[in-house]
Amino acid sequence: MQARFSLPFVIATCLVHGDLQLTHLEDPAGDRKVWDCLEGVQVIPTTPRRPLMNYDPDQPDSLRVTLNTGEVVEERRAHPTGSL
Repeated sequence: MQARFSLPFVIATCLVHGDLQLTHLEDPAGDRKVWDCLEGVQVIPTTPRRPLMNYDPDQPDSLRVTLNTGEVVEERRAHPTGSL
Protein backbone atom coordinates (compact mmCIF):
# COMPACT_ATOMS: atom_id res chain seq x y z
CA MET A 1 0.00 0.00 0.00
CA GLN A 2 2.82 2.43 0.85
CA ALA A 3 4.38 1.95 -2.61
CA ARG A 4 1.67 4.18 -4.09
CA PHE A 5 3.11 7.10 -2.14
CA SER A 6 6.76 6.42 -2.91
CA LEU A 7 8.23 8.65 -5.62
CA PRO A 8 11.19 6.30 -6.20
CA PHE A 9 8.83 3.32 -6.59
CA VAL A 10 6.58 5.19 -9.03
CA ILE A 11 9.58 6.30 -11.10
CA ALA A 12 11.03 2.77 -11.16
CA THR A 13 7.64 1.35 -12.18
CA CYS A 14 7.33 3.85 -15.03
CA LEU A 15 10.86 3.06 -16.23
CA VAL A 16 10.20 -0.69 -16.21
CA HIS A 17 6.66 -0.67 -17.64
CA GLY A 18 6.63 2.55 -19.64
CA ASP A 19 3.76 3.99 -17.61
CA LEU A 20 1.93 3.61 -14.31
CA GLN A 21 -1.26 1.56 -14.16
CA LEU A 22 -3.32 0.60 -11.14
CA THR A 23 -2.49 -3.04 -11.89
CA HIS A 24 1.19 -2.24 -11.22
CA LEU A 25 0.23 -1.37 -7.64
CA GLU A 26 -1.77 -4.54 -6.89
CA ASP A 27 1.31 -6.56 -5.87
CA PRO A 28 4.29 -4.18 -5.88
CA ALA A 29 6.39 -6.54 -3.78
CA GLY A 30 6.19 -9.22 -6.45
CA ASP A 31 7.68 -7.22 -9.33
CA ARG A 32 11.40 -8.04 -9.17
CA LYS A 33 12.27 -5.86 -12.19
CA VAL A 34 10.86 -2.80 -10.44
CA TRP A 35 12.77 -3.56 -7.24
CA ASP A 36 16.00 -4.04 -9.20
CA CYS A 37 15.44 -0.69 -10.94
CA LEU A 38 14.51 0.97 -7.65
CA GLU A 39 18.04 0.45 -6.36
CA GLY A 40 19.27 3.00 -8.91
CA VAL A 41 16.62 5.68 -8.27
CA GLN A 42 17.75 8.75 -6.34
CA VAL A 43 15.47 11.59 -5.32
CA ILE A 44 17.41 14.79 -4.68
CA PRO A 45 15.20 17.46 -3.11
CA THR A 46 15.88 21.10 -3.78
CA THR A 47 15.11 24.06 -1.57
CA PRO A 48 12.42 26.23 -3.15
CA ARG A 49 13.42 29.83 -3.74
CA ARG A 50 9.81 30.90 -3.23
CA PRO A 51 8.30 28.35 -0.83
CA LEU A 52 4.87 29.99 -0.78
CA MET A 53 4.39 29.26 -4.49
CA ASN A 54 2.91 25.87 -5.30
CA TYR A 55 4.49 25.84 -8.80
CA ASP A 56 7.34 28.18 -9.61
CA PRO A 57 7.92 28.74 -13.35
CA ASP A 58 11.42 30.01 -12.53
CA GLN A 59 12.29 26.79 -10.69
CA PRO A 60 10.61 23.89 -12.51
CA ASP A 61 10.68 20.32 -11.24
CA SER A 62 13.09 18.16 -13.20
CA LEU A 63 13.60 14.48 -13.85
CA ARG A 64 16.92 13.17 -15.12
CA VAL A 65 17.35 9.56 -16.18
CA THR A 66 20.76 8.14 -17.02
CA LEU A 67 20.39 5.04 -19.17
CA ASN A 68 22.71 2.04 -19.07
CA THR A 69 24.23 3.35 -22.30
CA GLY A 70 25.23 6.56 -20.54
CA GLU A 71 22.67 8.63 -22.46
CA VAL A 72 20.90 11.19 -20.27
CA VAL A 73 17.21 12.00 -20.74
CA GLU A 74 15.93 15.05 -18.90
CA GLU A 75 12.53 16.69 -18.61
CA ARG A 76 11.55 19.89 -16.80
CA ARG A 77 8.05 20.93 -15.94
CA ALA A 78 6.99 24.12 -14.16
CA HIS A 79 3.31 23.14 -14.03
CA PRO A 80 1.98 19.57 -13.93
CA THR A 81 -0.37 18.50 -16.70
CA GLY A 82 -3.88 19.54 -15.79
CA SER A 83 -2.90 22.38 -13.47
CA LEU A 84 -4.19 25.90 -13.93
